[in-house]
Amino acid sequence: MKKLLALFLLANASLFAQQDKENFSTIEKGTWTIGGQMSFQSFKENLNFNSNDQERKTTQFSINPNASYAISENLLLGGIIGYTYNKAESGNPFTPNSTINNYRIGTYLKKYISIINNFAFNVQTELNYIYSKLEFDSDDFGSSNTFDIGFRPGLSLFLNNNFALETQIGFLGYSYSNTNRQNNNVPGGIVDGSSSSFNFNLNAANLFFGVTYFFR
Repeated sequence: MKKLLALFLLANASLFAQQDKENFSTIEKGTWTIGGQMSFQSFKENLNFNSNDQERKTTQFSINPNASYAISENLLLGGIIGYTYNKAESGNPFTPNSTINNYRIGTYLKKYISIINNFAFNVQTELNYIYSKLEFDSDDFGSSNTFDIGFRPGLSLFLNNNFALETQIGFLGYSYSNTNRQNNNVPGGIVDGSSSSFNFNLNAANLFFGVTYFFR
């Protein structure tokens, strides 16, 4: 992900050197947008259980289509849907393999702040509902319902009046989750629980790259 971010910034610098003084980063009231962002990460971690080292591999992929309308200059109100796939594999029987499918729907308010030429900072305030389906190898499964609200900063490079390359980095916000989990290997089998948290995350799971199309 660090390499992708470096390439994004390098592309920005190259385009700045070629652009004339026309500024495309002003979004007029009444402008519509459609776009989408993607994120991918794959990593390995070493776990120590009863003095035995175990390797755990996690792969995650996200895609988030969105659409919005400029309610005033450089201020957009929009909606988003999304899907995230997460799979974790481990050789440890006490930490079974897991698969999580997340389905997201939300709304957001996004502000663009021009920095230089066709380069802008953006900050997105968003409210999301996320339904998660949980599956484990150990005859263990369940679901969760999550609500979160927070801020997501980013950068935008406007190629012309209609297209921009965008990235979003991190998430600062509050999250509440309610989980229902059933394990057929445990007497009673059903475990319900809830949790809430206030977090600032800068990990790869919250690093997104995408393209936005602007039109009137």
